[in-house]
Amino acid sequence: LENTKNEPANTIEELRKKVHLCTSNMESLKTSLSESNNKVESLLGRNVKNEDFIEELRNQVRATQKDLDETEIKLADARKEVSNLRKCHEDSQLQNLIST
Repeated sequence: LENTKNEPANTIEELRKKVHLCTSNMESLKTSLSESNNKVESLLGRNVKNEDFIEELRNQVRATQKDLDETEIKLADARKEVSNLRKCHEDSQLQNLIST
């Protein structure tokens, strides 16, 4: 295009050459545009897959957090039970000492 822009065509043959060169350049640009569009579509597709994957990971994190919370509650209950058992054992030993 650069070579043909500023030079006036003197003959029909020169005009044909310019038209042919412009047509070739236009076809090349169309091909480049199509390839670029394909790349964009591919990247958008990957982005959607990545967003789905990220959402799946978020769901797994939520589920794991819920399991952790439930486990912490069970652990607190078990600690209370151990504390109560120790107290009962100590009371029982104290009763044994008193009764002997």
